[in-house]
Amino acid sequence: MSVFPVRELTFPGPLEIQKPPASNLPLVIDNGSCQLRAGWGGEQEPRLVFDNLVSRYRDRKLSRTSTLVGYDTLIEPGARSIAKSPFENGLINNWDVFEMVMDYTLLKLGVKSLDHPVCMTEPLLNPRYNRLTMTELMFELYNAPSVSYGIDSMFSAYHNLGDNASGIVLDFGNSASSVIPFINGHGVLSKAKRISWGGSQAASYLLNLFQLKYPSFPLKMVPSQAQLLFHDHCRVSPEFISEIKVALNRDYLDKNDIIVQFPYQEALAHERSEQELARIAERKRESGRRLQAQAAEKRREKQAERERELESALELQKESLTLPQRAYQKALEKAGFADDSELASHIRTLQTRIRKSQHSQTHEDTDAASETTEVDSINENSFPLLSIPDDQLSENELRQKRHQRLMKANYDARIRAKAEKAKELAAEQQRLEEDRRLREEEFPIWVTQKREQYSKLLYKLSENKRLRKELNDRKSHASQMRMKNLANLVSERPTHKRRRRTNQEDNFGANDEDWSAYRDVMTADQLDSEIERLMEEIYALEKQLLEYDTEFTDEQTYDVVHDPKKTLIYAYTHGNTDYDSSNVAQNYQLHLNVERIRVPEIVFRPSIAGLDQAGVIEIIRTMLQDTELNVDNKLMSNILLTGGMSLLPGFVERIKNELKAILPTGTALNVKRAQDPSLDAWKGASSWSVTEKFKQSCITREEFTEKGMDYIKEHALGNPV
Repeated sequence: MSVFPVRELTFPGPLEIQKPPASNLPLVIDNGSCQLRAGWGGEQEPRLVFDNLVSRYRDRKLSRTSTLVGYDTLIEPGARSIAKSPFENGLINNWDVFEMVMDYTLLKLGVKSLDHPVCMTEPLLNPRYNRLTMTELMFELYNAPSVSYGIDSMFSAYHNLGDNASGIVLDFGNSASSVIPFINGHGVLSKAKRISWGGSQAASYLLNLFQLKYPSFPLKMVPSQAQLLFHDHCRVSPEFISEIKVALNRDYLDKNDIIVQFPYQEALAHERSEQELARIAERKRESGRRLQAQAAEKRREKQAERERELESALELQKESLTLPQRAYQKALEKAGFADDSELASHIRTLQTRIRKSQHSQTHEDTDAASETTEVDSINENSFPLLSIPDDQLSENELRQKRHQRLMKANYDARIRAKAEKAKELAAEQQRLEEDRRLREEEFPIWVTQKREQYSKLLYKLSENKRLRKELNDRKSHASQMRMKNLANLVSERPTHKRRRRTNQEDNFGANDEDWSAYRDVMTADQLDSEIERLMEEIYALEKQLLEYDTEFTDEQTYDVVHDPKKTLIYAYTHGNTDYDSSNVAQNYQLHLNVERIRVPEIVFRPSIAGLDQAGVIEIIRTMLQDTELNVDNKLMSNILLTGGMSLLPGFVERIKNELKAILPTGTALNVKRAQDPSLDAWKGASSWSVTEKFKQSCITREEFTEKGMDYIKEHALGNPV
């Protein structure tokens, strides 16, 4: 993995004003939607190359508005963000901005009056209105003596292949891509195709992918940064389908994951003196003591409240010895108790809480021992009145008998609980012994059972986690089913009056399936508890398997398998790095991996970006199957790639491999990239502008005045009339 700093556009310096040529050379302008290139006909290189942008920037300090064109928009930090282009979707629609660009171009070329013929590029099948407006602008505003237009990609083919070649030119431009067949130097525009995808759309798509991939990234990536990332790090995959399948594997990421580092500022650690550290420590200790005092005061208040409540409950219980039965029952109901058993349960709860509060430092074993001692101290002889008939007892003894009956019920409940606990312990010991015996005598069967149990626990855990996640969404299926089950339980439950009138018994629970209703209506807290219980069982089972099963390794444990660092989303966002959220540098890093091959692939598979159009290979195959167009396989003799996007690594090899797969064996195939895909359109127009064909195809000012704005002369490299 390599770390690259994010590249920013920098101001290259002001463009110098050129000296005009001595002779009347044609002015050649490659009017691209990304950059404008201008120079004089017959020269090898353009005099001017700058971004086709204009910014009206107002300096608030100086109260002055400046018009900045091209690279000058980089002088002021805020000027680039408000810059405008004359183009929209590859066509000029802002003619005021274009006038500013033309004025800037003529100024830098040192031209005071445009008395030179003009040769200008235009996009494939440029609309009639745009050409008319451009012609009117050249003649009436700039007084050009003559003007001629040509397709930029055809000029590139003219420069690289000559004026009598046949083949197909693939133009991967900034606003769109086009496929144009040409025979003997003439473009067959009736068969040409256009794909609504270019460099600007690719950069915008890459920017959207990063915004979706890192929604909480601390900095905002600007379109110019995304464009530079696209041209610097993206490439065309030779086998996209097979490569995308392994794009998130560790070995692949080690070689292909690109880390883009954005600027950040380390937080400066403030070093404190020993006296300051001592004061901070003392303040912390004082704060701790204050919190402890407040907590102790709250505990004392709570303890006093419980003691008062216990005293009231005991007073109420003593009234059972003095009050008649009816009066005592009214007193119980007034205090909020249904009967003696509920009051006794409340008293035991209060006593337990008070005892635990008073002896909070003791362990649970001490409480259990005290409870056992209390139970053992009571026996059958502690309730002598229960065996005596009521007619032999006085009123006072009857009250005592009721009290002893209550105490006897509590005693029996504790004895049953103790017996059940002992029974559970014995059953657990027996289960462990049987498990040990099975492991020692039938180890394969034991391992198989443990593996099956482990798989079932993992399935239950995944289902509970899924339900827990869906419960957070009120519109999810799990939440809706829970509410439906609750409604069914309420509607199916008979009321108290109806049950008393019909004397029907509630048999809920007789069937084990009845209890599934509670699982269907579990709350989020209950699911959390169930998940914790399942995790404890899984960890206990893993401990046994690791100890006895040699085929079960640490790599198969739940924590290792479900390690977030092994998930696809982690590999997608962080690669193979050990991400540390406290590391400031890592928080300002982007990982470019899948996007490197995904974005360029769109010219082959436009459906990736949602375009309902054919890919470039499908378009070429259609042209090759046209027998009237592809006579003697002339189109295969020259397949030329031009445009800035064709500079991506692997483009030529991918086109060649794709075409070999659809052509008959042994077919001659020549695929190559233009010598300079960005400048060859201007270079071709420059060399063509000094030929007789240029002079024959020009429209003069007289012809414009006499024959109107619609008049145009066709030529091999231009659009049709």
